[in-house]
Amino acid sequence: MEPMELNAGRFHLRPLRNDDRVDDTPALTKAHGRGVYPEYFEDAAKDWAEDRAYRWAVAEQTNIDLVAEVTVTLVGDDQAEVVIHTAGDPQRVIEVDDPTLTEVTVADAADTAKQVVDRWIWEYLGREPIAPRPYPGHQGQERPVDKQ
Repeated sequence: MEPMELNAGRFHLRPLRNDDRVDDTPALTKAHGRGVYPEYFEDAAKDWAEDRAYRWAVAEQTNIDLVAEVTVTLVGDDQAEVVIHTAGDPQRVIEVDDPTLTEVTVADAADTAKQVVDRWIWEYLGREPIAPRPYPGHQGQERPVDKQ
């Protein structure tokens, strides 16, 4: 499948980027608590193409900057795991240039993204969204899909 964007009202979900216009690397470093490996973006595109996992940057509608990352990983034949990493403090108010917009936080963005992704999983993939699973037998360790 090709990467796609999802509209989440005040927020939008877009494919991860690392190019001359947009670089999600610094925000992903905050979101994961460590630097992302150089092939992260390439691997994310391969995951989409091979229907293994789908990753989005969550951004406020007036700003391209990543405030959270959503990852959907297929589980078995009928489920999909949803993992959200926020970039920095979830209670941080997202800065916008439009004073008429209501203040929103990174947590608001993550919550809204979760609702939209859950609907996408049900309606587009025909699967049930499930909470993050611990890496089997290694509580707290990163899963191979999130390799360092």
